[in-house]
Amino acid sequence: MTIKNILMAAALLVSPAIFAQQKEIVCGEVGGVEEWRITIDMKKNVADFFDNDNVIVAKFKTMKVLESYPAQYLYIYEGMDGRTPFSIQFNKTKMKASITFHSARPKSYTAQAGCREVVYR
Repeated sequence: MTIKNILMAAALLVSPAIFAQQKEIVCGEVGGVEEWRITIDMKKNVADFFDNDNVIVAKFKTMKVLESYPAQYLYIYEGMDGRTPFSIQFNKTKMKASITFHSARPKSYTAQAGCREVVYR
């Protein structure tokens, strides 16, 4: 068993305990636009993107452990905005998120944001 496999197995066992007490992670000013926001809900395994008047939701797809020190936990969510597929990536270690719209054109659009935890009591 490689170190990468051990880290991934440990992350899968530990991650539910890490997020048991928090409700949401909010990432504001996506791409520098004040009104755009990514919200991650670890308990419901969903992420959403709000762009002023519309909320699109993505379901949890997978979690990756990046080989670095400290290990970086990357959560990937995927969904559809009409006919356009999109993905949200959340790096728990760095508390950063990004959203990418995968268009039929050669280039995709990606926007990033810093995040903070929000606990509702």
